[in-house]
Amino acid sequence: MTYLVLLIVSDEKALVKLEYFINEFREDVKVLKAQSLVEGLRILKEKPIDVLITETSIESDEDGYEIVYDLRNGGYERLPVIFLTSNDDIAFQLKLFKNTKCIDCLLHPLDQMEFQDALDIALKFAVELEQGFFVVPQGKSSIPIDLRTFLYAEIRKGESKIDVYHCDHFAGEKWSECLSEISVKKFLSFAEPYTNSAAQCYRGVVVNKKKIRGYDGKGNLIIDGNQRVPLGDTYESEFIDFIKTI
Repeated sequence: MTYLVLLIVSDEKALVKLEYFINEFREDVKVLKAQSLVEGLRILKEKPIDVLITETSIESDEDGYEIVYDLRNGGYERLPVIFLTSNDDIAFQLKLFKNTKCIDCLLHPLDQMEFQDALDIALKFAVELEQGFFVVPQGKSSIPIDLRTFLYAEIRKGESKIDVYHCDHFAGEKWSECLSEISVKKFLSFAEPYTNSAAQCYRGVVVNKKKIRGYDGKGNLIIDGNQRVPLGDTYESEFIDFIKTI
């Protein structure tokens, strides 16, 4: 059996409770434990971790929020994180979601069902990362984009919306998701670790270069399924050069 590795950073009492919760419904995980944020950070740097579950603070220890915030800017941009906290201030919790893109923030005393739901989402996120998807996190969920079928995306930042087009036997299939704070730059940042083929071709449009089949001479790329994607003047020379190589 292949195991996903969880790192839980909390006090001894909460660690016992969480391990009990996990053993009740998951057999495919291995749990590593730390009783301080400093120890947790050391383990994270030394071992491959699929999901991090951490307190926002442990007594006078370092700030868990600050540590995760730094991790997001230091190579752990996509690590699924669940926060545990006794701070019921809504503004504080919103800050966690906004600045760390955590999966969830759970209040003590922990509710077993809420914890299991959050962990299910985090583990799903981790599996999607391993299977060659690139994943756009969104609050308590995530949007997986399969590079095998991804054609292009239209990102409408002003509307907080993204339309992603996939192909299924060369038939275009579209789905839309409402996203907060999405942009072309951020979308590409999620794709970058998994592919060098996603590229901007027009204002608010990202295309999968592996699906490009030509150029129609009228300002449009031709992609799988004989579909057209607009090509902006800014990007034209780059893509024309690329098309000459395919």
